[in-house]
Amino acid sequence: MRTIATIVATAILGAELSWHAYAFTPTTRPRMGMASRASSGRRVASVRVATATQTVMMAGPSFSKGPKYFQEPFERSPNFGDPANNYWGRDAFEAKYSYPPNDMNDGVYEVILRKPLGIVFEENVPGAAEGVRVVELVEGGNADLSGAIAPGDVLVGVTGIRVGDVKFERQMICAEDLDFDTVMSAIGSNIEKWSTNEYTCNNVVMHLYRAP
Repeated sequence: MRTIATIVATAILGAELSWHAYAFTPTTRPRMGMASRASSGRRVASVRVATATQTVMMAGPSFSKGPKYFQEPFERSPNFGDPANNYWGRDAFEAKYSYPPNDMNDGVYEVILRKPLGIVFEENVPGAAEGVRVVELVEGGNADLSGAIAPGDVLVGVTGIRVGDVKFERQMICAEDLDFDTVMSAIGSNIEKWSTNEYTCNNVVMHLYRAP
């Protein structure tokens, strides 16, 4: 059975999903609600990311296999909440520090999109925490209009908000060993509430891998 989500502005059948995401804590995350079930048996969820409320817990998973394609853009400070730990994209990083972030691995590219993304994702391995890939683009949606993303591309990294006490960070998270719901939680966490004095959190930074 395939699990997919279409990131669009309105929910199927008028259902609205309120996000209280226990992201990056696999044993305690709630499952994403089902907005509709297609005749093919695929679980379909339509996420109202524009108005979603997102709370991301600090606990993190241990990656048993380690990333295959993901590369941290820079080494974060151990001081959680340090503004220097926030990631706003490669161009913003280089403009601020006058040098580029770490090189991405071969086949990986970065794209920054406003929401709704207009992307249909599905699990790489059904029911497993092994990331997601693009299966379809919504015609005329932000991903389609970018001209950068294609079906089959694998999401290897995505920005997500992590909160601890009164501090937060917008981190580039490795998505290769996350389950479907956690990836959707990370995407949904990119809302303007988490803007800083320098940057507005009104987009999602994604790293995707395209096989040669």
